[in-house]
Amino acid sequence: MTTRDETLEGQMLDEPVWLEFTEFCTTLHVERSWVVELVDSGLLEPRGAEPQAWRFPASALARVRSTARLV
Repeated sequence: MTTRDETLEGQMLDEPVWLEFTEFCTTLHVERSWVVELVDSGLLEPRGAEPQAWRFPASALARVRSTARLV
């Protein structure tokens, strides 16, 4: 009998992880303008005063994916 041990590594995507605006859009495969609409409507609350400085919590990824499925 053969025993094989594997070690998996990963990073939890929770509140302490923040994504830049471009990275956030790229990860979700969405247009920047659509994310701006979500921010304007209050569905997303980024850190930063303007889009160039926006940071989004990784925990918002699931919420935006759900929103995208509804559209």
